[in-house]
Amino acid sequence: MKKEEIGIATKSIVLGVFDSNNWLYFRNRGCIGYGRFYTITGDCNSIIEKVERACELASQIIFCLDMVYFPIDINESITCSELQLICNNTILFNKTIFVKGDNVIQFDKNLL
Repeated sequence: MKKEEIGIATKSIVLGVFDSNNWLYFRNRGCIGYGRFYTITGDCNSIIEKVERACELASQIIFCLDMVYFPIDINESITCSELQLICNNTILFNKTIFVKGDNVIQFDKNLL
């Protein structure tokens, strides 16, 4: 499946490297960043807590894997922490669509 074929649901969030081409592509198609979801979620102690709450509220998560390199290092990158969060939470993982380049991919959460 190509990224253009993804139906953007209401309350869709986009994750990945901010300002990467695909991240911007999905923002321009109606997905929002975690910051807009966070404004209605209350206080959180860390960015990853904000992302987690936003993902819980989202009906769909688009995760852009462009510029994500493996093995991931959660100490060096918020995006890597976001990916680990998604992979460690079955509910969030099941509502996530992974995109790399122009394609939707089947991401194996066991790679982490």
